Amino acid sequence: MESVRKLLPKRPRSLTMQIAGMSKENNVQTSVVTYSSFGKAKQNLLATAEILIRDGQGNWQRCRGLLDPGSQSNFISEETVKRLGIGTKLVNWPITTVEGLQGCARQLAQIHFKSLHNPFNAHMDCLVLNKITEELPLSSFEFESRQISGNINLADPEFNVSRKIDVLLESSIFWRLQETILGWVVRGDMVAGPKPSYGILCNVSLNSINKQLSKFWEVDEYPTNKRVVIVKKEDIECETLFKNMCSRNAEVRFTVEIPFKLNGPNIGVSKEMAIKRFLSLENKFRKDPALKRDYTEFIEEYIRLNHMELVPPTEINVNERVFLPHHAVTKETSTTTNLRVVFDASAKTTTGVSLNDAVMVCSKLQNDLFDIIIRFRTHQYVFTADINKMYRQIIVADQHRKYHTILWRESPDIPIREYKLTTITYRLNCAPFLAIRCLQQLAEEEKDKYAAAYPALLNEFFMDDAAQKKPIKYANN
Repeated sequence: MESVRKLLPKRPRSLTMQIAGMSKENNVQTSVVTYSSFGKAKQNLLATAEILIRDGQGNWQRCRGLLDPGSQSNFISEETVKRLGIGTKLVNWPITTVEGLQGCARQLAQIHFKSLHNPFNAHMDCLVLNKITEELPLSSFEFESRQISGNINLADPEFNVSRKIDVLLESSIFWRLQETILGWVVRGDMVAGPKPSYGILCNVSLNSINKQLSKFWEVDEYPTNKRVVIVKKEDIECETLFKNMCSRNAEVRFTVEIPFKLNGPNIGVSKEMAIKRFLSLENKFRKDPALKRDYTEFIEEYIRLNHMELVPPTEINVNERVFLPHHAVTKETSTTTNLRVVFDASAKTTTGVSLNDAVMVCSKLQNDLFDIIIRFRTHQYVFTADINKMYRQIIVADQHRKYHTILWRESPDIPIREYKLTTITYRLNCAPFLAIRCLQQLAEEEKDKYAAAYPALLNEFFMDDAAQKKPIKYANN
């Protein structure tokens, strides 16, 4: 206990703190509190820890965690997910906070993290939130490291510096932390700095009940004013490019070019980044044979349907070729397949510009879903339909396929091959515009043949789902 006594100050101080942990010598839990002066605003010092999290390329990145003994779930911020480059899957997970207020998390990410001070590591599922909490502590404060014995490894060496929180670790992790899995934790009351700060922090922040009720009525109310459509310069440019570049091949499928911004792509080198991401993906395959099986089946279907083709040797070193890394997104509720391979058009190249940065987004072309649903309810009989693989029904022009290059091999025993995608891909910013605009173009070109389908294609589709409404008369009815 001699090292603990060193923590006690010789004179009153303005900081009140607890250093919680398990003594390695006698396995007895200790809690030390220094003297606290009064008269200044105090904030509660929440327990934080520095941890290492494995990113999408297999590297360890330092992140800051909040240790919450009252939480039953782990959380990670959207910003941290993007920085780490890790995949997520869709969920519908309710979150209940104080006074029974409820929110909902829509994404879940699995992370692999480890301690900075010992071999401890673990996998855990984290719900993804836009923001976990404010920067902690609320304001930075002075702290002299000599207050703590030299043989104690702090879980967060800069616990006194106000910084962002990347992850929130739930109660089961928290109590294991008391046994120094990540190091000693500093927590308790502290006196604010020169400018007193008042307030209470809630780890999960929701809108007030008044705001929630207001939004409820706004959603439920049918708009009485006509929606004002603002035509932007980029919308006009998108439409002009589409009319000039759109054609139909021998199979009458639409062929389009990528609508690049008028100042040019300015995309840098991307192959090295794509190789690192692919090798990281193969590491996951070694640990998860089922993932490799489903992933390979998805890619083989792409090849079988001619939605991707091997890059000829003569084109291997083509300038401006853009390599898109790819990863799996799972959806357990899917009725067809629970795994989809997503090609990352937002991956940055050496110039800091991604493919998505270089293309025009273009405006929304379809009716509001609310309008379609209202019309859907005005008829006695209805039916719904879906366009199978909507984006992949549209061909990318030959000269623009170099911007859709991916790396693939069936086994680490063979060389990595280059393939180019021949159809529009998901996650490309302009993909929704191209797909819907082709649908509308089809309606215009075929309206004389299919007069009844013409209004349905224009007005009753929301993305790739149709809600067709028409009274049906039966002969004996």
